[in-house]
Amino acid sequence: MEQRGVVLGFSGGIDSCASARWLTERGYRVVALTIDTMHDDRLLSIAEQRAAELGIEWMSVDATKLFRKEIIDYFIDSYRRGHTPAPCTRCNPLIKWQTLLRVANSLGLKHIATGHYFTIEYRNGHHYVAKGADLAKDQSYYLWGLNEEILSRAITPMGSAIK
Repeated sequence: MEQRGVVLGFSGGIDSCASARWLTERGYRVVALTIDTMHDDRLLSIAEQRAAELGIEWMSVDATKLFRKEIIDYFIDSYRRGHTPAPCTRCNPLIKWQTLLRVANSLGLKHIATGHYFTIEYRNGHHYVAKGADLAKDQSYYLWGLNEEILSRAITPMGSAIK
């Protein structure tokens, strides 16, 4: 397994580009992964272009069927039942981070990362999601469902960033 390799969830936006730069400056081989959840050719094109500008590898994965089943259908069903759905708390552990892990494993890369604003704490032999330095941007709430396998391999480039 390549110790300095990382699969980065990559939209091509400010946070994922900043994360890519942070990782490359620290000597990581970055593979930018765009997870296509809506057949959005414009998003894919932008992400591919930004990855090229940053000089990093880029790839995409089609997750539209899984996203439809696990997020859109969940949201509609929850809303119809009078609940307040929280799709990001479901999408992150079920789709985004699992896809990053699966791709990292297939490429033989040790690490996974995103542009989320959070950190990871290690206590009593376990990894835990923790708040990022920028409390106004903190996204730890959306990531509470990440499991130990994911957290033990995750890097949090934006965890100490103030936007």
